[in-house]
Amino acid sequence: MNSYAKGDLVHVPSEVYLFRSTSEKKVSIFSEDWKVTRRTKSPQLGIFIELSGEKAAVVVLPDGEWIVDARHIYPAEADHVNRINRNKIQLSKQI
Repeated sequence: MNSYAKGDLVHVPSEVYLFRSTSEKKVSIFSEDWKVTRRTKSPQLGIFIELSGEKAAVVVLPDGEWIVDARHIYPAEADHVNRINRNKIQLSKQI
């Protein structure tokens, strides 16, 4: 697994499950207090905040802070950023 620093830009692929806590208290990751809130429909860019345990990462996406399985995030490279931005531009032209 790559090591990330707070503020690193990360790539979150499509079809990745995103989690949020159902509790205000700090609970262990992936316990019964966590639920799948949604899945990414398309690749997204996020900002890495911190690792939460060995298996999860806290990532900020356009719609808020999410817990993501750390195996599913990758460092964002210029190619990822350009491809995602290009896809968003094409989608907005179609709408």
